[in-house]
Amino acid sequence: MSRLLLLLLAAAALALAGPALADEGGEEHDENPAQTAKALSLQALALLDAGRSHEEAVEKLDAALEASDTHGVDLRAIRAAHQALHDEEVEAAHSILHEAFPGTPHLVGVTFRPASGAAEVAAAVAGGLLLVLAATGLLHRRRRDREIHAA
Repeated sequence: MSRLLLLLLAAAALALAGPALADEGGEEHDENPAQTAKALSLQALALLDAGRSHEEAVEKLDAALEASDTHGVDLRAIRAAHQALHDEEVEAAHSILHEAFPGTPHLVGVTFRPASGAAEVAAAVAGGLLLVLAATGLLHRRRRDREIHAA
């Protein structure tokens, strides 16, 4: 009876932990509402400031030009910087990007970290607790088995 209970607890733990670790059915989620044209352009600028590959900066500027939220950035400057990077004029692109944010100060090097969903966190915590509970049950069972065999 207790083995069946432990088996059920382990199955429940795996069932609850699975969705938290899954990649949502394999679908790609390119749309991230926090990735505005300004955020993506700043990421491109940070890549250039750090001396990273200009191909990575081109990818960020590609995404910035396709972003739905273009508030707070000069799209002509982004297009000019994009073209300069395609022409491998990295210093020119770097200078253009510094001027692409009119009227607002900008921080370069700030890392974007998306927030985790509350449901995913709750499922992970519940799964972890069930795994701990299952391990505790297994340890208790082993102790009882040893006591029975020792008597």
